Amino acid sequence: MNKVMSLVFVCLGLTLFGNHAYATVAAEKQLKVEVQQNLLHIQAKNVNAHEIVEAVAQKTAFKVKIYNGVPDRKVTLEVSAIPIHDIEAILKKLGYKNVAIVYDKKAKAIAAFILPVGADSGAVIRKNPCAHTDCPC
Repeated sequence: MNKVMSLVFVCLGLTLFGNHAYATVAAEKQLKVEVQQNLLHIQAKNVNAHEIVEAVAQKTAFKVKIYNGVPDRKVTLEVSAIPIHDIEAILKKLGYKNVAIVYDKKAKAIAAFILPVGADSGAVIRKNPCAHTDCPC
């Protein structure tokens, strides 16, 4: 009888507190991306790096392509007042190791290609039409 009662209390505890633990983990995820005067502000807590990059692309005119094979990971990041054209610094803070940046004729970054480690970033730039024009990809 004691084993049955112990099992009932364990199951009851998991039922009551298991949902609370899940809700706490889910509530810890936060992402806020803002652009003010061409400066990027990011507050991210327990968010996938790819999700942060997509949010930055949505808030700016910057184009980003993440290639298959690039690992994603949860990050916590807070950056403030980073110029949008310095996207490479942000991508490095997110842990991306192989990034190709495309610039317009005024040396302003307009696109980024996030590649798997070992991929030839030069070949990607040469094949990309934006490398030779002002198009926003």
